[in-house]
Amino acid sequence: MLDLGFTKSLSEFTLYLRKINDELLMVSLYVDDLLVTGSNMEQIDVFKREMKNVFEMTDLGKMTFFLGMKV
Repeated sequence: MLDLGFTKSLSEFTLYLRKINDELLMVSLYVDDLLVTGSNMEQIDVFKREMKNVFEMTDLGKMTFFLGMKV
């Protein structure tokens, strides 16, 4: 993730951040699950395309559960 312009959070080891201009993209990585959020939907879509070019992945849409917890 670091080669995609992300920096690892110093306070949360599963959190990666990418800031482009004033737009922030946050990715939480846990085993084989990613939680993606940010201030710009276009940046989120770009990230998902970048990941799909490298990994086989499924976009489950808006989050309803994460790590067994209902959101």
